Amino acid sequence: MIPANLAESELIAQCLVNRNDMYEAISQLDSCHFDVRVHRLIFDAMKSKQSNDVVIISDVIGDEHTLYLFDLIDRYVSGNIGSRIAVVKEKYALRKIDEAAKKASAECGNPDVNAEDIGNRLQSAILEATSGNKKASDPEEIKLIIPKVFEKLENIQKGVVRDISSGLRDLDEILYISNGEVICIAARPGQGKTALGLKIAGHAALVQNKLVVIFSLEMPKVQIATRLVFINASLSLNDCRAGTMPKKDYPKLSMAASQLFETNIVIDDTPAIKDVEIINKCRKIELQKGKIGLIMVDYLQLAKTAEKTHSREQEVATVSRNLKTLAKMFNCPVLELAQLSRAMEVQNRPPQLSDLRESGGIEQDADAIVFIYRPEAFDSENPELKNVAHLIVAKQRDGSVGVATTVYHKETMRFLDKAKDDYG
Repeated sequence: MIPANLAESELIAQCLVNRNDMYEAISQLDSCHFDVRVHRLIFDAMKSKQSNDVVIISDVIGDEHTLYLFDLIDRYVSGNIGSRIAVVKEKYALRKIDEAAKKASAECGNPDVNAEDIGNRLQSAILEATSGNKKASDPEEIKLIIPKVFEKLENIQKGVVRDISSGLRDLDEILYISNGEVICIAARPGQGKTALGLKIAGHAALVQNKLVVIFSLEMPKVQIATRLVFINASLSLNDCRAGTMPKKDYPKLSMAASQLFETNIVIDDTPAIKDVEIINKCRKIELQKGKIGLIMVDYLQLAKTAEKTHSREQEVATVSRNLKTLAKMFNCPVLELAQLSRAMEVQNRPPQLSDLRESGGIEQDADAIVFIYRPEAFDSENPELKNVAHLIVAKQRDGSVGVATTVYHKETMRFLDKAKDDYG
């Protein structure tokens, strides 16, 4: 294994000899990646001056290091700059992990700190160290990117490619659920947040054969699985609980369960789960089961963060930011369910972006925000509003906003297209 100081000196020497390699290094590294002080000084000088000229570098770092600069050049051995950058990043990550482990070990002697907090901080530090160690995306000329743009647009027009479909025709006409994006589904309690999330998750697993990971912070995993079975069977869970479900419906229930049995759905019901735990569990699931197609978090304001924050709004904003990182890290959509404030109920109006509770960074981080508005909840005497559910796309970073009017059957917890249900 190459010692850290040797790996650093080889990289610095290559930067001093080759200007293009210097530009490559300063685009991927910072001075903090270097363990040896003089290497940090040299790298900072190259980065600030955008130059590998020894005279210029020497003026910045001081004459006492001039001989070392020439010594590096004299001992220069040709090599691949990408490989040398990777080695320096690796050494940096190992140092950070070692520092975190030593800090965690020291904290173990503190009677005021519990094991869970120490473990979460250690996991967070390791994640931070290793995530920065991934290969950076290479810059591309726009002439190489444009063909990819048209390929994606053509596939969308043909209906060939849709990363995730909601299972609702009218909603799909407005909302495009893309890999690497966070889709926030927000509503007041009892309006169908979980039902809509499970509609999308169930469609992704049953119809698109995606590996779906559901983090349920509010309901036990058995309850989530029960809902999925009854939604898929189009049967009333309340009738089953009351003992009034007709016997003729049992085969339908059994068939729905058999279909779900063949899917790739993973459910975690850890209460008050921390953002770093979500990321680590997703890593483990992907190693065991393959590429994750969709992640659902129900719901955002119940999640915690391992990072230190000074207010609840800061904590929600931190979790929101880390869920965006999660979407990019696993290159899949993240369905982020969120609670709305009571303002819309008090004012008897459809929800708006300002109604997001403890919103912090939710509005900023989400690529799309969908509100559920059921006017029947505010005017139960009007028969025309029965089962009507407006799905309001209030924000879409790369698309238009609009309203998809659907049907919501509370008894079966199913969202349907107004004219026809395409879900099954």
